[in-house]
Amino acid sequence: PTAALDAGARQKVRQFLARRLGEIGLPTIVVSHDVADLEAFGGRVVVIEKGSITQLGSLDELRAAPATPFVEDLLGDGR
Repeated sequence: PTAALDAGARQKVRQFLARRLGEIGLPTIVVSHDVADLEAFGGRVVVIEKGSITQLGSLDELRAAPATPFVEDLLGDGR
């Protein structure tokens, strides 16, 4: 949801969305390839590769034991 925004707007939108999603308290799907979005929104992460779920869990769980090279690359040095 933040890919096309400049750095300042990206941070503001992440903060707004994180706050708003917490307020509404409903399950929400957010699609992103940006680890900063995952960190801002929290919750469960579902990694889909080639149309199949390859890993599911918290960001910490994925970082501790990436199931595939894609997950490892996605999380990069954000540890």
